Amino acid sequence: MRLSALIEEFVIDCRSRRLSPKTVSWYQANLRYFLDWLLAHDELDALHAFTLVNARRYSQDLAERGARQGTFVGGASQRGVYAFIETDVPLTANTITGYLRTLKTFSRSLAAEEQGYTSRDLLAGLRLPKRPQTHQEPLTPDEMGQVLAGYDLRHPIAMRDFAILLTYLGTGLRATELTNLLLDVVHLAEGYLRVRSGKGNKTRAVNLPPEVARAILRYQQHYRPQSDDPHVFLTRTGTALSYNAIKLVLRRARRRSGIERLHAHLLRHSFSVSALTDGMDLMTLKETLGHTDIRTTSRYLAMAEQQLIEQQRKVNPLARVTLPKTVRKPMRRPEDEN
Repeated sequence: MRLSALIEEFVIDCRSRRLSPKTVSWYQANLRYFLDWLLAHDELDALHAFTLVNARRYSQDLAERGARQGTFVGGASQRGVYAFIETDVPLTANTITGYLRTLKTFSRSLAAEEQGYTSRDLLAGLRLPKRPQTHQEPLTPDEMGQVLAGYDLRHPIAMRDFAILLTYLGTGLRATELTNLLLDVVHLAEGYLRVRSGKGNKTRAVNLPPEVARAILRYQQHYRPQSDDPHVFLTRTGTALSYNAIKLVLRRARRRSGIERLHAHLLRHSFSVSALTDGMDLMTLKETLGHTDIRTTSRYLAMAEQQLIEQQRKVNPLARVTLPKTVRKPMRRPEDEN
């Protein structure tokens, strides 16, 4: 049986289970990468090539491979052609883990009772690389100010970009949730929005701070193109923003602010840490972010605690208190003991 056909069946099954389109696309791309790797290494497009040995060889190859970076190709026949070039920067452990987790998920699906393509989970013994216990520092309040500074709010695109960034920082939405945001779920007067297309197709309500509501209202009333498209944020031609368009918004913000680590998920991290620092409990944050497992939310506790420690170090309640001088106990001499 052809492995490509099984991959296609797996993708269809994922769609039928109503997994998010981004997750399905991610699974499909990762499995396609593995199939391409098999074909490049003289393996057949067949189920018998899906083995633990080949998966381990693939894992080793990923560890030695350079990351690819997206760039616009100059001098191409079509303006704005986007391509990927391989760099000398190695793939991170998190990236490699993502590729291999997809293979393991696919392997379990093949062995499931309702599928029965394999008698057992072929990749049960595939080990994932050890992921470093590190996290990217969230934006400080000063850095958030840098991200939002310098926009000419009389310009349509600048006003839109400003509202997008403010929405990220004020609500903690995912990138795809922001691009899928519809006019009829944003309740500006009531101060909340409803996320209908969250990860796992869960629906949740998210508070809308007044600053965010004002920015969205100003964009809608004065700068949003006249269009029948129901999405909140539109391109200059009146169509819904794509995920790549959001990347361009963040690229401009990165260049403007000088904060090189700026990306969509960092804004979500920063919202989460700020919420915990300001007193939001972990369960409320879990529901706000749309997490299924509270263990995913709890990782923000360490970031929030570190930020609290840094704030605490700026305050010394004993700085203006006069303390008695410490007198060292004199050393006893041998002759004093006689």
